[in-house]
Amino acid sequence: WGAKKVSMSRQPGKTKHLQTLELITEDKAGGNPIQLCDCPGLVFPTAVRSKADLVVSGTVPIDYLRDYRPSIDLIIEKVGLDKLLEHYKCGDYCTLNFRRLGRTRALLSAYAVRYKKFLKLGVPDEYAAARVVLRDYCIGRKWE
Repeated sequence: WGAKKVSMSRQPGKTKHLQTLELITEDKAGGNPIQLCDCPGLVFPTAVRSKADLVVSGTVPIDYLRDYRPSIDLIIEKVGLDKLLEHYKCGDYCTLNFRRLGRTRALLSAYAVRYKKFLKLGVPDEYAAARVVLRDYCIGRKWE
């Protein structure tokens, strides 16, 4: 335990070649080792609807994203706006902008205001807020 055997990362695309690891177990076949294999995954573009699906599923790194809104829309559909606002404790900041901005931008600007993420001239940094929400979703954050 504790020794590094294979390389790994939360970021998709880390596995560049086949990696194997032998697990020594006492099985019924006389203690033969089990070989665990990790190989690069394949992504079939026809199996997904959009790039937002790829980002939300963790297949494409968040850093490759240019437009964050479709991905945040998917997360809002799956998790629910109320749960996200409650989790990030920014519901009070969202009510003012909801009708004017729409739910995605209202959530992100509320997060940015709540956690003091601003661009020049005091504009809420929605892109930074989107990266936090996307990262939390991709690592499996609980929304309870």
